[in-house]
Amino acid sequence: MLERGAGRVALFDQTVDAEVAEGGPWLVELDAANTELVSGLLALGRDPQGVVWLISERDPPGLAQALRERLNVRLRGIGVALLRFYDPTLLQGILALLSPSQRASFVAPAVQWLVERDGQLVQLSPEKLHA
Repeated sequence: MLERGAGRVALFDQTVDAEVAEGGPWLVELDAANTELVSGLLALGRDPQGVVWLISERDPPGLAQALRERLNVRLRGIGVALLRFYDPTLLQGILALLSPSQRASFVAPAVQWLVERDGQLVQLSPEKLHA
């Protein structure tokens, strides 16, 4: 299990779901020195569950805050629901439901969004997300 620290932020911290933050999702700033963690994440990309990669100019706490603002959606007649955009099996489908301007706004915190599943890497940057 990951531990909070420099470059490691639990996305659910500071949310109503903070009690389950330990279980993920996590934002992890990668560097070449942490080969064990990088190897583990690369292995997840070869798995059917997959991994979401973000490239951002923001520091991990700033990126986490921007992403937390996207966690909850209001469903007409139902209430508030968790939008699991961090789930590599759902992200492409969620983005496909948004208009081009909504997608551009949604992905704005990161320069690039990529999903890797079954060893296949797909770029989801705004310019690649045409309906």
